[in-house]
Amino acid sequence: MPVYSLYPIYRPQFVANAAAKLVLATGAAGNVVPAGYNYKIDVFHVINVTAAPVTLKIWRVPSGGASGNGNIVVPVTVLVPVASQTFPQFDVTSLWGAVLTEGEWIEALAGSASALVAEADGVIVQI
Repeated sequence: MPVYSLYPIYRPQFVANAAAKLVLATGAAGNVVPAGYNYKIDVFHVINVTAAPVTLKIWRVPSGGASGNGNIVVPVTVLVPVASQTFPQFDVTSLWGAVLTEGEWIEALAGSASALVAEADGVIVQI
């Protein structure tokens, strides 16, 4: 019988300015969904902590795959605006409700180093 737990999927972390896997909050296997689990992303936010808009690219990579045009979620042409009181974060709604299965990961790329912070919350399902 599956066990469900509400949990941060990705704690706040900088998005690198070279394509890199985001680190899972659980620490299990670092950045790839471990065997025996599914991770459901309920909300995924990106916050721009700089004074200028920054480009963002995100992939949802299948187990054993590699990032590419076939699994892109957010294209590089997306500019994440500067965080403000009226617009505190960029919502990556294309990942809301996504279920990451064993071996999958999220890879991200920012146009500038230490500019974008990614975070996600959701449900961890032990199968």
